Amino acid sequence: MATSAKARREQFRESLLAQGHAMAHVAAEIGTTFRVRPRTAWRYAMGWPQWKLVQQLRTTNPDLTISESRVSEWESWPYGGTKPSLTILGALARTFGNGCTVGDLLDDADREHFSPAELMVVGRTADRSEHAIMVPSTGSTVTGPVREGDDDVHRREMLRLLSTFAATALFPVAPAPGPTPPVAEFRKFNEHL
Repeated sequence: MATSAKARREQFRESLLAQGHAMAHVAAEIGTTFRVRPRTAWRYAMGWPQWKLVQQLRTTNPDLTISESRVSEWESWPYGGTKPSLTILGALARTFGNGCTVGDLLDDADREHFSPAELMVVGRTADRSEHAIMVPSTGSTVTGPVREGDDDVHRREMLRLLSTFAATALFPVAPAPGPTPPVAEFRKFNEHL
């Protein structure tokens, strides 16, 4: 008797969990074995259909209004669908829990479509010498590698610029002609990457 792909996935998942593997490992193995995107792999690792993820997202992030079709779009991106914002990725990571980070929800194909500034914030979680950065709008954390030398200086500068930019956006002052200094400074910094 043939088993469905869903049943094989569920057996695989239960086997890995029974062996005591962490959820991040289960998600990575599901992604590799069943050739699915990282966001889908995490959902499968949790044992959730899309409707359950939507329900959990709404519970964990009551300010989000999403549908099952939106989850499908985020899961299929960048080969279709819609690019999830860092805020959405943070909300997904927080919903999945189990140590899931924004970086865990991205692979190399995804990273090719993010700006250098976004990648500096997210970091590459394959390098586990990391520190966490709180994303105020979601309350979740994103991680990034702790680096020595120039990369560390660029990272600190980028975080300073992002915080200045965020403060300017949250607490605007009388508009001045042209880009505000933080925006101009951010653009200048981004050109160096």
